[in-house]
Amino acid sequence: MSASTDLLISLAPEMAGVSTATLDQFILIATGVHTASAWSVGTYATAMAYYAAHLLTMADAAAASPSAASAASATAGGPVSSKREGSRAIAYASPVSSAGTAEEAQLMETKYGRLYLALRKRQVVMRVVPAVP
Repeated sequence: MSASTDLLISLAPEMAGVSTATLDQFILIATGVHTASAWSVGTYATAMAYYAAHLLTMADAAAASPSAASAASATAGGPVSSKREGSRAIAYASPVSSAGTAEEAQLMETKYGRLYLALRKRQVVMRVVPAVP
């Protein structure tokens, strides 16, 4: 196993049953759509592991049931939006409703996508501005 695969399994222990080749493929997909230099030094590997876990979760949901692909039911669910004690009711806000873009909405469908987004939102974007003489 590679360090990336080990990190993925440590962050998403339920992925331990997935073949190393499959894990490596999803890590390759994740790193292929990201630029390492856009991330802080200690964050890139973790973000890629979360992104790969998100993709794997969505792929598993789609394989189990086409309708489950959009729900990712095992890991979906937003914050509690209401509670009631009499007759015990609880409601969860849709994590998708708080997303800004289609990409963010898709990432909000799994806990790993939400963890990836949390890391991404903490990134400091640095722009280099040339000195004016």
